[in-house]
Amino acid sequence: HVMERYVGEYEFQGDRFEVSLRQDGLWLSERDGDPIELLAVSESEFFVAGDDTRFRFELAEDGTVERLLIVVEGLELPASPISSSPAP
Repeated sequence: HVMERYVGEYEFQGDRFEVSLRQDGLWLSERDGDPIELLAVSESEFFVAGDDTRFRFELAEDGTVERLLIVVEGLELPASPISSSPAP
């Protein structure tokens, strides 16, 4: 499934959030918040119902997520994927 590549933890301005795949859709959840469904605009761009914020996944050549751009009022704010390798 194409959206599986987007699943994982991300860091944005010191905060962490998780993108998960459920019921054949992407969901975003912050540490203390309820999950929010991300609705597809295209294969790599998503939005939240009732909100103008867009979430655009940018991929590296190997198909992994290089970064996630959070687009708010025309500003592109980068979030970084957190490595899934275990911490030392």
